[in-house]
Amino acid sequence: MRSLLLLQLLGCVPTVAPAGSDAPRGLAIAASQLVLQSGTEVASIGCGMVKWCYSAAALARLPALNGTAEVVVFTNDQDLVLSQCLPTPRILPFSRELQADVSRWEEVQRARRETLTLRERGNLGSLRFGMANLMKWEAFRHTEYAAVLLLDDDVDFFLHSGGGAAPPGAP
Repeated sequence: MRSLLLLQLLGCVPTVAPAGSDAPRGLAIAASQLVLQSGTEVASIGCGMVKWCYSAAALARLPALNGTAEVVVFTNDQDLVLSQCLPTPRILPFSRELQADVSRWEEVQRARRETLTLRERGNLGSLRFGMANLMKWEAFRHTEYAAVLLLDDDVDFFLHSGGGAAPPGAP
């Protein structure tokens, strides 16, 4: 609830824009899900999309947001998101430019790793993890929103209130 108050104080929770206007859409409560395919193996980078979609929808319905929030998932696999998310969020694809940039980054990193010793590699982390984090840059393209609250899909908005929004006035 403190986060919502902070958004209000910062002026990031606008009123609903009139239909057809050029005004920003409001707040996007967003997550990014990268799905990598290698042969017959499919790896989804993200583990909590089912719970996240449910909680994000509950957050968007809070009276403090005055109907201005929209749940959004940036992804390269719309079908997987549709199979995991109820209520259905707005699903937006990653831009081709960003996907190409991240693919080039992956190629450079793979080549670089082959030349490093195990000790030199140190804590470079997984390429999949790095790629998933780079895909989060997609949020910056979406200027149709007044604000984008981009969170990892393992964030539980209502962890301390039993999975639901706390009653008004709760700390």
